[in-house]
Amino acid sequence: MIQLSAAVRLVPADSPRLRVGLSLLHGCAMLLAVIACGFTPPGLLLAGALALHLVLVLDDRRHQLDGLAAVLYDSAGQWQLQWRDGRRERATLAPGAVISPWLTILRLRALQVDVGIFLTPDVIADADFRRLRARLLWQRRPPALQSGS
Repeated sequence: MIQLSAAVRLVPADSPRLRVGLSLLHGCAMLLAVIACGFTPPGLLLAGALALHLVLVLDDRRHQLDGLAAVLYDSAGQWQLQWRDGRRERATLAPGAVISPWLTILRLRALQVDVGIFLTPDVIADADFRRLRARLLWQRRPPALQSGS
C-alpha cells in the first residue's frame, strides 16, 4: 500500500474558544427557557436538560480527544483517523460540514465510530485551517464546476 503524505494533518486539541462558545450558547438557551416558561417545573426541567447536554457534549469531546491522535486528509482526497494506539482507520466525510472563517465542523464516519470534529483557528495552524477550508469548499462545489466546464 502506498503511503501518501498528509495534505492536512489535524491534531485535535482542546479549544478554549469552543468551550466558551458552547457554554454561552447553552447558557442563552437556558435563559430563554426560563424566560419563556418562568420558574415553573417545565422551565426548570428544560434548563436542567440543557445544562446536562452541555456537560455531556464537553465530556464526549474530552473522551474523543483522549483516544484520537490525528485526522489526516491526504493528497488523494482520503480521510484517515489515526488513533493513539498507532492504528489508522479510513473514514468518509459525512454530509453537512459547516465551514466558516471562525469554525469548521466535520463529521467523519469510520467502520466502528462516528467522530465529530470542531475546529477553530486557535486549535491548528492558520495555514492548515485555510487549506482545510479551501479543500472542503472545493469538495462541496457541483461536479460541473470542478471539471472546469
